[in-house]
Amino acid sequence: MTRLKSFAYLKSAITLVSAVFIASLLLLQSFQISGDGLSYYAYLRSLVFDHDLDFTNEFTDYNPAHHATPDPNLKTEVGKVGNPYAVGPAILWSPFVLIVHLAAEITGQEVTGYEQGYAAAIAFSTNVYALLGLLALYDLLRRFFEVGPTLAAIAAVFWGTAAINYLYFEPAYGHIISAAWVMIFVAIYQHYRDTRTRRILIYSGIAAGLMILTRWQSALFLLFLLFDTLDQLHQRRREGSVPPPLQKPDPNTPPINEPPRHIITSLLWIGLLCALIFLPQLIIWHHLYGQWFTVPMGSSFIQWQPKVWWEILVAPRNGLFTWTPLVLVSLLGLPLLYRRDRLLTLSLTGIMIAQWLLNGSIVDWWGGAAFGGRRFIECSVIFALGLAALLQQRRSRKIVYMGVILGIGWNITLWTQYAIGSQAIQKMSNLLDIYAGQFTDGLPNLPRLLGRSTWLDWFIRSGLADAHVENVAKALVWLILLVSLLFIPFFQRKHAA
Repeated sequence: MTRLKSFAYLKSAITLVSAVFIASLLLLQSFQISGDGLSYYAYLRSLVFDHDLDFTNEFTDYNPAHHATPDPNLKTEVGKVGNPYAVGPAILWSPFVLIVHLAAEITGQEVTGYEQGYAAAIAFSTNVYALLGLLALYDLLRRFFEVGPTLAAIAAVFWGTAAINYLYFEPAYGHIISAAWVMIFVAIYQHYRDTRTRRILIYSGIAAGLMILTRWQSALFLLFLLFDTLDQLHQRRREGSVPPPLQKPDPNTPPINEPPRHIITSLLWIGLLCALIFLPQLIIWHHLYGQWFTVPMGSSFIQWQPKVWWEILVAPRNGLFTWTPLVLVSLLGLPLLYRRDRLLTLSLTGIMIAQWLLNGSIVDWWGGAAFGGRRFIECSVIFALGLAALLQQRRSRKIVYMGVILGIGWNITLWTQYAIGSQAIQKMSNLLDIYAGQFTDGLPNLPRLLGRSTWLDWFIRSGLADAHVENVAKALVWLILLVSLLFIPFFQRKHAA
């Protein structure tokens, strides 16, 4: 009976998380292929329409302003137009984009691949992977924390960080997809640590491969399994004896320790799966650059810049802490996570430091015309765990909850400044001007965020709303009411307890 109640409660939680996520997409999602997204999408568009990997027309004919794309006049050593972005997002978008393309072929439409239907397919597929990552993150957090801290931490990392912009306004970037696969990988590998079964190990390898294929920098999260491997070998050495061969674990007993040979074999399995999944990227590099391994951005893209390491955290120009205070708060919770899982905490701390040093070594460490520290979005799983650990502390819970609410509000207001292109955001030179702009430009223009929603635009243009704002407001009220009803199972369970 207890298991049935737990299963019903889990279903309610998944329903709640999914419903709130979908509702937010209806209110804020924009269908567009812009910025770096043009280069990410160029792989798929070129293969489907031109049946090649020549990006000349993608970077010229369909991008006359040359926004964030390589110069097609500059050729690689093998005479190709280079593309310095990962191919993973295009591969993961392909099932959804091909459905739209097939529909266009059947109906006889003449399309270029940049119509709104294709942009919608990219946004929808990004949303699907984001939702999978969100649910994996929920599963991971619930291993350590109660429902309240878990849901608050999830809301914070999606709405209180730079992720909000790349989920809703620029879904054709690779950040959200990669962050989702990082969440999935960490959640699955944490499950593998509990079971040590080959099936879960294979799932971990697949998630790790896709994580790296979508954004190469995410390979740093493989440090988690490296630390786990070293920890297991250390334990075997300390025990001084080899335990019996790995047995099928009994769900009612702790997992059996693996012998050293099995530990190394597990690491090799994941390495093999990662290599196989990463193979398309290697083939493309060899085709475009004549090398199996390369830094397609150029040898000067990564430089050792110790003086920048502080700036990337606190600078007015997309500083991680100055733009996203919730990140700083979340990192303060990692020592509390250490009490629950020593290895996980040490691994994620090492990964966070590695991400910080790598991002600070990139020549444009601020990330160009970006919103916040976008190159840290893959670390969302770290931020969520640290924040949930803080929220779990009953003595300070109310204060931290208030901080989360304020942090989300601050981020959304800053996002509004970015969306309308306020002067302070465009200059990014004076932190006080940016903060003052929160009240002069951000808060007064919050409703304009809804104007970026393609769904609301379609709704109004369809005539269903009669183009009256009050009808849209009524629809939003009903939507909020329906989503609120999903909280009932949680209150019922609380009172039942």
